[in-house]
Amino acid sequence: MKIVFSLTAVVACIAAFTLLLPPRSETSDQTVTRWLESQRVGLLGEQFWIDEADPITLYAVRSWEVLIASPDLYVVRVESSTREGIPIIRLWRICLRGNKIKSVEPDQD
Repeated sequence: MKIVFSLTAVVACIAAFTLLLPPRSETSDQTVTRWLESQRVGLLGEQFWIDEADPITLYAVRSWEVLIASPDLYVVRVESSTREGIPIIRLWRICLRGNKIKSVEPDQD
């Protein structure tokens, strides 16, 4: 009985904690995922960027992992290559405005 009570208490604490977190926008998640997927298959993905932005290209994207996700900022670890074909793993900071990408820059933190 103590184990069930403890597990129930843990689940309740986790549920309460998640209510305190800012909501994640599904449209932001979809934008980032679809842009990275377009980069993976070699497309530019310009449709995911705001009009006044200068879209960048990631080369030979193999995989990615979202490390930080909020409606307007994502930090993503991307396994890709340099323009010359040298394999790299780099953190990228993806800033959004609404459901469009505003900028993508290497994360310096």
